[in-house]
Amino acid sequence: MSSDVMSAEELKAMEEAMAAFLEEFRNPSRCDGANLRAGIFPEKYHPVERNLKAGRFMTTIEPEAETKKHIFLLHGGGFELEASMHCNVMMDLADRGFRVTAYDYPLSPEHQYKEINEAVYNAYKEFREFYPDDTVALHGDSCGTSLGMTLLMRLRDEGDQSRPMAAVWPSPAVDMSLDSPLLPMYEKNDPSLTLEVLRLCSERYAPGTDWKDPAVSPFYAEDMSDLGDMFVYYSSVELLRPDTEAFIKKLADQKGTSVKAFMCEGLFHDYVLQNELPESVYILDETAAFLNEKLD
Repeated sequence: MSSDVMSAEELKAMEEAMAAFLEEFRNPSRCDGANLRAGIFPEKYHPVERNLKAGRFMTTIEPEAETKKHIFLLHGGGFELEASMHCNVMMDLADRGFRVTAYDYPLSPEHQYKEINEAVYNAYKEFREFYPDDTVALHGDSCGTSLGMTLLMRLRDEGDQSRPMAAVWPSPAVDMSLDSPLLPMYEKNDPSLTLEVLRLCSERYAPGTDWKDPAVSPFYAEDMSDLGDMFVYYSSVELLRPDTEAFIKKLADQKGTSVKAFMCEGLFHDYVLQNELPESVYILDETAAFLNEKLD
């Protein structure tokens, strides 16, 4: 038997893991934002947790040396799952010299897209009241990219001078319609995502809504100009690769918006969350270099 053929036990274990993954999306657990609470961070990061008028809370951590370079992080999870390993990403970025704030936004299915995006907008406005002199970048993995893009375009349209100067989008999810005919082909090789999960997320996030409405799927926004500098990275085998590459192409064609892109071979969606991987260390270093240049 070839060594790359899974045994019956391995196949069963994989099927059980995927079933548990799907069940988590069908019935998402709630731990009141435990993985973003100040108490989860070592004291050396001087964590500060603030309850917000926008609802929920945000937590800020500090690097060793004082800085005004600040990352506002919107975690992924299909709009449904609470932040998980994002606290590790926050510490990794703080270790590279950035102040980092994460917002624990309201989730579906308890809340839908209008309320979630409004909360993100209001939280960002409060965040800027706390840190008016900082230069800010957004960091939004997976569905966090959708929330971040919607925020950026609204701030641009309002002429908000406090809007972020740059953005980092790991494994973006910006098209809730899932209409690309290429997605089923990529689903076969993706070790972490399925179309069934993604469709469930779309249904919960925007029930009874046209998923090509730009308010739901920012990919369909007509105007992505003047959004600043962006860094997009993703995997060669992830299910959303076709959507990501269409997104990169659209960004590249916009005046006043620049995009740097990197594709990692063979890894999974949102691989940066596994911060022990050499590829994740590399991309975090690349992220730091990009942001140090753009936030100067």
